[in-house]
Order: sequence, then C-alpha cells, then structure tokens
Amino acid sequence: MQTRGREITIFLLFHVIHENPIQRRLLALLRPDYFQFSDTRAAAIVVRCLLDYYKETGRIPGKEALSALISDLLFEETNPETLGDALALVDCVYRAPPPGVLDPTLAQRFFNHLVAEYYKTYLQTSLVNTPQNRLDELLKTTYDRYRNACSLAAYPTELIPEDISCFFRTQGRVSTGIPFLDEYMDGGMQPGEVYTVLGCTGSGKTILGLQLTYSTMLSIPSNDEVAVFYSYELPRDMVIARVVSMVSNIPISRLQTIYSDPTLAGEIGQPDEFDRIHRAIAFLNKYCYFRDFSGEQIDGRVYGGGGIPEVAADIEAIQQEGRRVRTVVIDWSLAMIRREISLGRKNHDRIVHYLSSFVQDFAIQIARRYNCSVWIFHQLSAESSKRSLHHIPDHTDAEWCKSFANYAWYSFSLSREDIDTHLQYIACTKARRSMMRAPTVVRKTDYLAFEDVSGDYKFIPGVGIRNRR
Repeated sequence: MQTRGREITIFLLFHVIHENPIQRRLLALLRPDYFQFSDTRAAAIVVRCLLDYYKETGRIPGKEALSALISDLLFEETNPETLGDALALVDCVYRAPPPGVLDPTLAQRFFNHLVAEYYKTYLQTSLVNTPQNRLDELLKTTYDRYRNACSLAAYPTELIPEDISCFFRTQGRVSTGIPFLDEYMDGGMQPGEVYTVLGCTGSGKTILGLQLTYSTMLSIPSNDEVAVFYSYELPRDMVIARVVSMVSNIPISRLQTIYSDPTLAGEIGQPDEFDRIHRAIAFLNKYCYFRDFSGEQIDGRVYGGGGIPEVAADIEAIQQEGRRVRTVVIDWSLAMIRREISLGRKNHDRIVHYLSSFVQDFAIQIARRYNCSVWIFHQLSAESSKRSLHHIPDHTDAEWCKSFANYAWYSFSLSREDIDTHLQYIACTKARRSMMRAPTVVRKTDYLAFEDVSGDYKFIPGVGIRNRR
C-alpha cells in the first residue's frame, strides 16, 4: 500500500472504529469499492468485513472478531502478503488513537477526496463541482443503479411442467393456539408468511402479541423450536409480569399480592398458586424468548437500535444453540423504526418510506430466510381509532402509511375496548389464502388474555357490539 494511500486509509478507519461525530456517516457511506486499487486491496477487505459485521449486528466488531472474519475470507488467498497486510492494518487502527488524531472535519475531506478519486478512475466522472449536500444522494443513486444493472438479466424460459403437484403442496399449518385466529387463517400460520395486527393505543396489541408468543408453543410444543417476542416499547419486567400472569392464569394484582407477602399464597382456596407460577416459568424459559429492545440497559448494554439486521443476528444466535425459531413477534413497528432514528441510523423524514417496505423487508430477510412466521403490530390512525367501536378499520388505516400492510398474508384490526362492557372485536381485513369471516367479539380475561365471547355477542357494522339474545 503506497504511503499516502495508507495514511488516508488509516485516518479514515480510525474514524470508523472509534466514536466521533462522523462515525455513523462513514459507516453509512463507506464502501469497499473505494479501496479496490491494486495498492489498497487489503484495506478493501478490512472495510468489507467490518461493514458486513456492522450490518448484521448493528455494532462495530472487536479486533479479534474482525481478524477472524478476514482470516476466514482469505483462507484460500494465493498471495499471503494480502492477509498479512490486512491483519497489520487491523492491528494499527484498533490501537487507542493518539490525542488530536480524531479530526472529523479533516476525515470528511479525506473521505470526499477518496470518493472523488474513485469516480474519476472507475466511472470517468468528476465530482469537483458537486455540492457537499448532494454527495449522499449521489452515492446512493449510483449504487442503486449499479445494483439494478448487475441484477437484471434475461429471465430464463420456463414451461409449466406436466406434473404440477409441486405447486399445490403446502407446508402444514401451525396453530396459533388461539382458536378464533386459526379459523380466520384456515387452520393457522404457515412458515415464510408475515401477518399484521393494527390497533389503537390501549387496545391490547401487546397482550395479543404475548398471547401469540406462548400459545403457539403451548398448542404444539417442540423441544427444538422457540417463539421470540421483540419488545420495542415495554421493558422486560413489564413483559414478564404480563406473560407469567397469562400462562399461570393468575391475575397480575394477585401475583403482586403473593410476592409482596408470600404467606398469603394459597388462601381463598388456591393452594396450587406457586406450582402454577413455577410451571409457567419453566414453560416460558423452555419455549419462549422475550427480548427487551426498548432501550433499557441490560448488563450494561442497550439493544434494539439495529433494525432488522439485529433481529436476524439474534435468530442466528438462537440457531447456534440448536433451536429453530417458529414464530417472531414484533411489538411494534414504528417504535422499532424510532429506535433506529434516535441513534442516527435512519432519517425521521423518511418514516413513511420505511413503513411502506417494513412488512416486505421482514418477509424477505426474516420469514423466508429462517422459514418462520412473523407477526408485526402497528398503530391504527387516530381517525380510524375513534370510529373503531362502530366501523371496522381497514388495513389501509395504518398510522403514517396506508400501504403498510400491503405485503401481509393476513391483516387484522383490533377495535377499542368499550369502557362500559369491556368488549371489543378483532376483524380480519385482508386474507390471501382463505375466505373472509365476520369479526369476532373478544374480552380480556382477569389474567390479561383475549377470550372469544362471540357466542354471546356479535358486532353489527355501523351499530356496534350487541348481545345475541
């Protein structure tokens, strides 16, 4: 690597690895391609491995982790000097930077120079007169065009085979464990599909999400499968309190009484309360994972700001334990996006864009990739929430983005709770593989789970919930 090129490379990598004001900008815009000159190939390999790790985990790799990635990548490298140069570069940039070395203004100038040289050398384009505020847009546009140009090709000729049985074979349905949902979904969930649930604040979205998490495992337990609940709003202690109440069938108020004074357990004719609690905890520990991605500190670290790649990395870690993820529950989408925005990884002005592709991104990057079912919870618009007791909200009534649920296999709407009767309903407003059905009237039990009461009540559009008698 030539002296001048090495100096610029080390200077930029210092600003990528060590925290400073432009670190996230470099992580978003730096590309291995900028280092593909013959004298900087080792730098390109370092940058590639570093960015791949960051994309998958949402954090900067440690020195040992990055060195291992580089060694794996160059395992069959014919030129041993390349590996040596790359590892030497890693050793250099992971040292504590001397005082005054981190200079964001100078690093920005070096970055602009590097990009300008790349464009001039490889694209025969000059960036001399390009305004600074257009650089981000120009880079993203260029890479989008390059990606499209590389991926587009003549589609192969395909004829429909004589034996078409393969088109009608489906994986077995997996019960949600909630009968009224199974009825809507022609028997239950199917791996690779994504479902959405829309509801206003306080309608019980988190309750339904937790109920789905444990009930799908309760219906058909499997020692090598788990369900995972990702909470981007409630901290872990509130999530655990609710789900233990659900599985043990003991109201939260009663659990609070028991654990404030354990001598009260077993009174009022319930001597088995502790047994029920312990069985619930054992079941949840075996079959369900609850991830606190709300921003609370866990063992000195904060999770939940890495978006879909962070969820994917977590599933990969679960698979390394020898378990397969059956169901993923995201509570809830906009809270997930706002966590990324708060950390500077996404732009607030593009919320609608992020939401419009949210379901499809989860389908591609999670549901299909890991052959699991994904439930995504989202808010209803304020106007639709007000009318939900008398008019069924549509999946196009999603907050911020009408097209949010376009790529969902099924979409459900959860109405507000009637404060007098404590009744509400859930309606399926989109179904890809079954017939539409009438809304189901439900009620929350004392232990915070939804139960079907449609045998006694029905929902009449424009009127509301009425007794069947």
